[in-house]
Amino acid sequence: MHSERDEIVSREREFHNLRFSQEEDPRGSLDKWYRTIRHGAERQDEQIKRLSKNADVLEYGCSDGGWSLHSLHLPDLCRSLTGIDISDVAVNKANERASTLGSTNATFLAMNAEAMSFEDNKFDLVYGRGIIHHLDLDRCFSDVVRVLKPNGVASFYEPMGHNPLLNAYR
Repeated sequence: MHSERDEIVSREREFHNLRFSQEEDPRGSLDKWYRTIRHGAERQDEQIKRLSKNADVLEYGCSDGGWSLHSLHLPDLCRSLTGIDISDVAVNKANERASTLGSTNATFLAMNAEAMSFEDNKFDLVYGRGIIHHLDLDRCFSDVVRVLKPNGVASFYEPMGHNPLLNAYR
């Protein structure tokens, strides 16, 4: 018997697999809304680049790898880059991008962010943007803390998580 949480995770996976199976991102029409959060996003980008130098990094909700590979160029900065996403379609695209770029220190995995299979104390930095509102906070944060090394840092930017329209849609 599946729990309510399992059903939510399954719906999220189906939604994002469909999204990443399309030629164009159906959320493209939302660009005007994303522009309103640009300043905060740019500040987080700077922080991530700074904290990634020679670090073992986990991108939490990696999507198709575009942010870490093309926008931030993290494989050039960090010791290792691991990305996780609920969508195996997105992860396949991310691994293809990493391969095309020759990023041998970047790996992307399909994984539930609330129940990561990584060993304890693995990452110096865990970061994500627009992911936390999809998750059970108690479960995800306890797992983030578990995989962070002592003195590791977690950085999340969640500008739309409490948007009532977004939550009604979900």
